[in-house]
Amino acid sequence: MRFDFADRLVGNITEFRKRENESIRRGFDKDTLTSHLKERAERNAVIMRDTNAIIDERLIPLLRDVESLSAGDIDRLFELSQKLYTITIRLDMGLALEIHKAAIIWAKTHNDTDRLIRHLYWAGLASMQIDPKSLCELSFGFFTEGAAYKDQYMSITNKETRSYINRCLGNTYVSISGLGNKDPFGIMTPFFACVDAALVFWSNSDVQAMDLDFPWDGFFRNARQNVCNWVDILRRYRWADVSIAQRIYENAQALGKTGPVSIYWEKNRYEYLRLTSSFHVNKLSYPALMDGLKTLFYSIGDSDLSNNGLYTVIHISSVLLEYMENFSHMSWEIYEAEQKVILERVLGYLKKVISRTDRQRLNNMLGFFTLSMRTTKYSDQYLDIVLRFTSFSHPSTYVHSLQVKNITMHLTDYFIEHEPGVFIGYCGAKDADEVRKKREEIRNLTGRAGLCHDIGKITYANTVSLCSRRLHDYEFNLIKEHVSIGFELQPGSESIECVKAAILGHHRWYDGSKGYPEGYDAGASKYAFTAYMVSAADSIDAATDTIGRSYAPGLTLEQIIKEIKDGAGTRYAPAIAQALNDDILLAKLRICITDDRKNSYFEVYNELGVIEKQEEQP
Repeated sequence: MRFDFADRLVGNITEFRKRENESIRRGFDKDTLTSHLKERAERNAVIMRDTNAIIDERLIPLLRDVESLSAGDIDRLFELSQKLYTITIRLDMGLALEIHKAAIIWAKTHNDTDRLIRHLYWAGLASMQIDPKSLCELSFGFFTEGAAYKDQYMSITNKETRSYINRCLGNTYVSISGLGNKDPFGIMTPFFACVDAALVFWSNSDVQAMDLDFPWDGFFRNARQNVCNWVDILRRYRWADVSIAQRIYENAQALGKTGPVSIYWEKNRYEYLRLTSSFHVNKLSYPALMDGLKTLFYSIGDSDLSNNGLYTVIHISSVLLEYMENFSHMSWEIYEAEQKVILERVLGYLKKVISRTDRQRLNNMLGFFTLSMRTTKYSDQYLDIVLRFTSFSHPSTYVHSLQVKNITMHLTDYFIEHEPGVFIGYCGAKDADEVRKKREEIRNLTGRAGLCHDIGKITYANTVSLCSRRLHDYEFNLIKEHVSIGFELQPGSESIECVKAAILGHHRWYDGSKGYPEGYDAGASKYAFTAYMVSAADSIDAATDTIGRSYAPGLTLEQIIKEIKDGAGTRYAPAIAQALNDDILLAKLRICITDDRKNSYFEVYNELGVIEKQEEQP
């Protein structure tokens, strides 16, 4: 009876994810679409409550008292964790991680080396998959502990355990590379140390003789592939040590002889690797590199939704743009024309992809593209494109962004009319009269900030938004990470600076006492008032949306406005709380959260190409 909850738990999570991933294909008009989405949200809310009850009442008590469980109980928990997360099934990696962490405690208490190493491997894999950047130190710790048993390898009699040791050893360098985006060159030394330690161990003839049927060649190819994964830093850091480029090139050549082993290394990925590594060791000219990359990019048909197609269209497109920006001497006009063609093709491809492929695969690719675009000096040109990608990954987040834009513009109208001084300095306005003259420019500026405030959510949309339960603390910390994209946007235009203020400031309290990111002073920005408006707009829309969200009951407009007024001077700007007493403004906000929201959902789902017209139905 201890585990009779498992099937219900897995069933709940499966149904929740299926509903969240659903493509709308029923010829819905605006009203029926709204009704369908509300019904889906309500059903998922029921599932979420039931899932939380199962976890709180049945699973957590087992994990808290894990040391008293039997070995058979631990194996039953392992079976459950495998249903929640394996390499091919990713229903709930976070819940699987909690199970493995508890099993590790049990194994250490009972001196069970075989089960310990097994759960160290799976705990490392789950944490690495949840977020390879934020949790890379955690996953590295699990893998390192498991890999340390290589010193006892010859005395371990369980063949499966020896296999897990090898897999832990290989994943030490995979997990440590998660720090590469933060400090790519600082992490290279420990990364290569882990690679070399694995290669030395796998080269030992006595070790190989223990298990002649193990895929030793595959282990070596895995190491080479992970060395080659660093090729992406070469185009971003032209000053990279040439020895890094040389090592990547040598491993690329070796892979060419033995062949990549992973399902994620289709022919176009290897060809990209061959081209770029050859270029960075001066064995290929820039024109030849670009010709090769363009050939790859245009080799994929719009209907090719394979891993190879996704990788080529989304990854190679960002690679092309970065090489054109960082290595060519073309004028901005020529570059702008070429990047427009590339991006239009990517967007057209994505409209076909969204309803026909796994969102996890898609989001992995889009996350890479987002990273590339947000660090370019032309970020201002890419924000709207990146925002579109958020819509492909999670439509309700895009609708929320549109809603925050609209509410922010309504607030902007109010203050231009009643307190224009808050916008002095915007768009070069030197006084209240100039503010009013530049009304449309200022409205567009603050509206765009509202539109882009959640642009970083693409980095965690699948890990968190598809979660059918209460979030763990580290998962909520992933949510907080979405504002960090603001730090990475390159300064230059007024639009970028205003957007940065909104991204970084919309979760900070007005008085600076709470919120995130910690230490950020929203009030110090020239565009602080935009951040204050976006903060209020964010709360108003999120609290009142009953169409696209299922994790909390919706509030009425009056209820959320009362919360904003109660938080005046602490969480919210007093001027904005005061503005919400205006009857005209309230009437506009009421329309915004009813008719306008319904219109936004319909427009977004139409744009994604997942609503077919009734006459097209069979």
